[in-house]
Amino acid sequence: MENPTNKNVRFNSLDYLGYTFNINQKCQLTRTQTDLFKLIKTSIRHRLRRQKEAQVYCAI
Repeated sequence: MENPTNKNVRFNSLDYLGYTFNINQKCQLTRTQTDLFKLIKTSIRHRLRRQKEAQVYCAI
């Protein structure tokens, strides 16, 4: 019997990423692609937070 943990896990939705993407929800992503999306989202969020903090600091 084949071990299911060795297969690429595929997802049908991007909802859990926290963003509304203009992508068909039937789009199939591998776990690696999903992890990359999460990493990019986190990176963008941190960059925006640092920019906002810098603006507040400069405004004081």
